[in-house]
Amino acid sequence: LAMAPGGALFKEELIRSLVPWGEAEYLVVTYSNGMFRCSTQQGTEPDCSPFNPGLTELLVSLQPYSATLLPEGRLAIGTKLGGVVLLDDSGRLLRTLDETSGLRDEHVWFTYADRQGGLWLALNNGLARVEAATSLSYFDKMLGLGGSVSQVARHNGRLYAATSLGIYRLSPAAAGAPARFEPMPGISTACWSLVSTEEALLAGCRGGLYDVDAGQWLWEHETELHVGVLYRSRRDPTLLYLGLSDGLVRMRLDAGGWTDAERIPGVREQVNSIVEDTLGRLWLGTRNDGVLRLDPAADSDQPIITRPGVTDGQSTEAVITMTVAGRVT
Repeated sequence: LAMAPGGALFKEELIRSLVPWGEAEYLVVTYSNGMFRCSTQQGTEPDCSPFNPGLTELLVSLQPYSATLLPEGRLAIGTKLGGVVLLDDSGRLLRTLDETSGLRDEHVWFTYADRQGGLWLALNNGLARVEAATSLSYFDKMLGLGGSVSQVARHNGRLYAATSLGIYRLSPAAAGAPARFEPMPGISTACWSLVSTEEALLAGCRGGLYDVDAGQWLWEHETELHVGVLYRSRRDPTLLYLGLSDGLVRMRLDAGGWTDAERIPGVREQVNSIVEDTLGRLWLGTRNDGVLRLDPAADSDQPIITRPGVTDGQSTEAVITMTVAGRVT
């Protein structure tokens, strides 16, 4: 055995892991002084140098124990006190994987990368496999998202979710931590639909139409039933339709606000979907009553209502209308 280039630097250091790093270098993960990058070539100046010293304090606090090289040059460092630290190929902190990410135990004895890009973790209590190579993110109650999600929408650059427990907004990730959803104050009732408009983010909820930006109700249902779907007309963006559990409401955009809520006579079904065709006709899917079509009337503000495919005035079909390749389906 012979001293490795720069190896004398670690004669009194507890080394936790050695990881290949490029063609002629390797990383040394230490217990109390962070990481070092060393050359395999004798005489390189310097032979070993600190690698991303900005992470030293974090690593020391978490007590690193093992490290594994992942696809695309990423590095996974298992720790005794904080799960796994993931770094990119330049040593930049990507995120940490801990109990808030789904690990049942944050004490990681060993890390191992399989052929599919998965990361296996030998925990103090059990075994875990992490999809470390996937570009997908999974959000549940561990990351702040409560209830069952009905719809998501992007508004002013932020992502919102309508759930059975209210409206949640995704907060940007902090250094090393995943992004998290936070509940919007003022609304804790079930919501099913979101529409982003220039004036506000609107939510269809149990009880009526809610302005998420202002934190107040724009329109309240007289029987406290729900607004299950919202649709803003493409032909006339000043019109907003609210599909209710017992009918259809139309609102108008006037002076920068949505006002003049009026029921559409003749629609008493539970509306669960709304789409508009190129002729300006609305197609309503209902929970138990088939399809309704609303045609604009030339001499009236109220549309003409027909029920395609319904015989004898009755239907027991649940229908969801949608647009596929520009056609109503």
